Amino acid sequence: MYAPKCAYTDESAQGHIFDDMWTADWWREKQWSLNKIEIVSPVILASDKTMLKDFQGDKSAWPVYLAIGDIAKDAMVLLGYLPVAKLDYFKENTRSLAAGYQMFHHCMSIMLRPLVAACKDRLNMICADGLIHRIHPILAAYVGNFPEQCLIACCKESWCPECVVSYDKQGDMVSSLLRDPTWSKLPYTNIFKGFTPDILHQLHKGAFQYHLEEMDLQLKAMASYPRLQHFKKGISRISQWTGSEHKETERVFVGLLAGGFDAQVCYA
Repeated sequence: MYAPKCAYTDESAQGHIFDDMWTADWWREKQWSLNKIEIVSPVILASDKTMLKDFQGDKSAWPVYLAIGDIAKDAMVLLGYLPVAKLDYFKENTRSLAAGYQMFHHCMSIMLRPLVAACKDRLNMICADGLIHRIHPILAAYVGNFPEQCLIACCKESWCPECVVSYDKQGDMVSSLLRDPTWSKLPYTNIFKGFTPDILHQLHKGAFQYHLEEMDLQLKAMASYPRLQHFKKGISRISQWTGSEHKETERVFVGLLAGGFDAQVCYA
């Protein structure tokens, strides 16, 4: 699939179906903004800093993957590994921003040099129809957890990497070490609109783990029910959260809010 398409539920075209990437508005808008002889090829990057269990000590790996929106969702190639350094030579207050952020963006810039060149010069490729087409790769999405999204966007940690800061929250303009982030050299790229949702940090932890004390009391008071976990001690004493605890809490969350909050809150 090398061209965007619109899919609808019926002939009236009232219900727009969003399924694969080629049905999204982004691809169609980018294709219309370019020369008609050029074909957009959406690029998807993904990274995930991971702890290694088969090695003793604090060992981590930081792989970076690449995929394109024209092929199957599970097909990705390994671009390389980012260095994982403790940066002990830097002071603790500058270790994250001055060293960690700079090292990440510098290494990513080196890794993505071929992509930057391809975005600027275009590529001639043999497509599925057997013809040679002029392909224009554009970075469309970045898959990473919430901490990595803040790192890539160069925003304050634990702040939204997509939302616009209100005028009363804006700081003063200062000399910044990060003048040229990785994505600044990629044309037609809006990295802030390219982040995919992080279910763990933004839903499981962001919406459910950081609860109010009143909710904890309500969980203790809830009656038990078959096939639903009863948190008789609440959830504030759970020391280690896993996916199982998050899912069981979410299953009783509506019953927890019912009667105690506005109906629109429960509906949301």
